[in-house]
Amino acid sequence: MSALIPFEGTTLPARLKSRVHPATSDFAANIGGGGFPVLSIKGKVFTLVKKQERTVLTRPDDPEEAATFLEVVFIRANPNLSKIYYAKAYEEGAVVGKPDCYSNDGVKPAADAATPESKTCAACANNVWGTGAGGKGFKCQSSRRVAIVAAGQLNEPMLLRIPPASLTPLAEYAKTLLNRGVDLPDVVTKIRFEREEATPKLTFQCVGILPDDRAAAVQDTANMDIVEQIIGVGAGANTLPAEAVDHAPAIRAPKVSAVVDDED
Repeated sequence: MSALIPFEGTTLPARLKSRVHPATSDFAANIGGGGFPVLSIKGKVFTLVKKQERTVLTRPDDPEEAATFLEVVFIRANPNLSKIYYAKAYEEGAVVGKPDCYSNDGVKPAADAATPESKTCAACANNVWGTGAGGKGFKCQSSRRVAIVAAGQLNEPMLLRIPPASLTPLAEYAKTLLNRGVDLPDVVTKIRFEREEATPKLTFQCVGILPDDRAAAVQDTANMDIVEQIIGVGAGANTLPAEAVDHAPAIRAPKVSAVVDDED
């Protein structure tokens, strides 16, 4: 497998030089089925959820320790922010099921939302600043659905929900890449948790630009039908598979090796 191209270098691959780049990225837009896996970040622990089985990702050099970062490729994003609302606050030990109301496009409740709170998200009383816990934030939480692959497994897409506190950092990261002439699917990104934050907040760092052969593999994955279900567009936009529900604190689970080596 070809080596990554240094991001700090002065020469871009020919495919990127000739590309007409967008003014912005879907990964930065709108800031202000069960058959796919989900990368959960609850409890500041990277956990792979697949077919309702949870597996904590661990350091290859120490299988008893949870991985502190992963290297992934962002392949597609829903340009609209998703919304998710629970009428009752989470209680320790409670079983968390599907939300009372949710939206994959941030415009209106999904067709299978249990109890739609409003005809549109814009008119919803829960989508107002100050309705969240402690009079801060929103009672209806925003996130961005993105499809990612592990840097070493480019043909196995999974869902990652970018939480509210990480939306702006992701947007800023995407803009930095665009200023360099690349977008997130062109690079390997290291994701880790902000150490100073009590709740999961992700940081993003470019590891390097994908060479042509790996970039082609990423594009093939991006064209898979399952990716539209993952990001909540097209045929999969009106359903919320059980694997996509991720609002409880992290649950301890069997451990497996992390997607990539940990350098810490």
